[in-house]
Amino acid sequence: MKTAIKVLNILTVIGCVLCGIILLWSSCAVGDILATEGYGSLGAGLGFFYVAISAIPAIICLIANGKLNKATCKSDLTAIAIITLLFGNLISGILMLCITDEQL
Repeated sequence: MKTAIKVLNILTVIGCVLCGIILLWSSCAVGDILATEGYGSLGAGLGFFYVAISAIPAIICLIANGKLNKATCKSDLTAIAIITLLFGNLISGILMLCITDEQL
């Protein structure tokens, strides 16, 4: 189960990075259109906001993988499992809450 959690967290990081790149690119394209209409760099500002929002789950999942490597008992993972459940990956958060001490 530990390997499944790590794989799900890594897939979340990859997905967030790709999503951030796509959102930044599309927002900059919209920003170019808005700039020609006289609205300045509104689209680029939104793009960086989207990148920041998509970076949150990626950072949380990276921290969760680090905590998972260092955990010695289930209670070491409770806090990061709840944070991952809410802000990162739902399935890996549930699996982290269900993991037993023997599986660590």
